[in-house]
Amino acid sequence: MKAHKFTEEYYTDCRKLFAAHGATTPSRFARECYDRTHCGVWTEFLLRGTDPNGAESIMSADMSGTEDTLEWLEPRCVGVRFGTIVEGSDAEFEADPLRFPIDDREIAEAWDFLEETSG
Repeated sequence: MKAHKFTEEYYTDCRKLFAAHGATTPSRFARECYDRTHCGVWTEFLLRGTDPNGAESIMSADMSGTEDTLEWLEPRCVGVRFGTIVEGSDAEFEADPLRFPIDDREIAEAWDFLEETSG
């Protein structure tokens, strides 16, 4: 499998990440990632924790309404995680979570890992 190309871009938040991928909403960013990978990665967003311990929560990109906006996500988002499901099976693989700041190489490496793992 051919490795994903990457730039020297460095993303400090989801606004910069989305802009570099030509996306304006979480669902559009997830669709762009899915379309750019052979295995069709899924995307989840790591959200800043609200409990006393500050634990992060995870939200899938299957958002609707007010949640599917950059304005809603930006103050809450601390990173992203990508994964894939192996076609024809229930096997699911996840790359390590990526927390801001993220460089473009880390995203390419996560996608490459998922492409190689899903076979």
